[in-house]
Amino acid sequence: MTTARDRAGHADVDLAAVECGQRSDAFGLGLMATGKFDDGSRFLSAMFESTNRITFNVRVDEASAEWWTSEFYEPYGLTPEGIGDRLSTSWSGEKRMTVTELDGVNKRFSIEISGQFDTANFWLHDRTLDMGGKVMNANRMFISEDMRRLGVGRAFMRDAVSLCDTIGIRKIRIEAEDIGRYAWLRCGFVPDRGSWSNMRGGILTRLATALPEIGQHRFHEVLKLVLDRDPAMARVIASLPDVVSSEIPTADGPKMTTLGRALILEQQHNWIGEFDLDDRVSRELMNEGTQ
Repeated sequence: MTTARDRAGHADVDLAAVECGQRSDAFGLGLMATGKFDDGSRFLSAMFESTNRITFNVRVDEASAEWWTSEFYEPYGLTPEGIGDRLSTSWSGEKRMTVTELDGVNKRFSIEISGQFDTANFWLHDRTLDMGGKVMNANRMFISEDMRRLGVGRAFMRDAVSLCDTIGIRKIRIEAEDIGRYAWLRCGFVPDRGSWSNMRGGILTRLATALPEIGQHRFHEVLKLVLDRDPAMARVIASLPDVVSSEIPTADGPKMTTLGRALILEQQHNWIGEFDLDDRVSRELMNEGTQ
């Protein structure tokens, strides 16, 4: 990795001074960070400099730098790049990071992280830490279709949970789309009440078409779950193991799937929800769930 000596471009740079947090303008590092820092500050100015691994698309002013130092660096030794690595611990290959927000006033930090499986397939996710609300927003995740259902998304979310445990965040919020509507339920997320209300109509419609395959008795058992207004029932429904024919068309004709997967994915509503780090069931599902 590029060192402070390399970045400064001077063979006689005093690296000990950099490590002690002395003013960056003494070395002409050309950082995107702005403002001045006292010689006695523990702030490491180079942590806000773009490198071959991380790019800063925002300027880091003095207030934001001081916030970062007190919020992340002093208690946990975490730099912005360190946060990115913690959010993608399960990926051992090369990665790129882009910081899109670092706001000390509103206590928010956003970072996008990506990597390549191979020349044709890649992954990407971005996260926002809202330290004022003690919430992580899992804004977006993309995994190339050929690499899905291998547990990659779940592994990255476990990385997020681990970081949250370290820095004191208690909830992770997400907007579930596509396969994520099913996968994140299986990993312990719960839709909010508005989302669950919207989902139930589509689930009821799909359940009705499954009646010939599952029979009257099973139909009424599942119907009770769908009519329950508790959003946590979405997780129970997603876990239903009955085998039914999928209504999603394929080139090879209908495929068999689980009833839970069919009910969640074959209704048309995305959902917004959260993972509660203090909920035992959520934790168990994150550790055991599969995509």
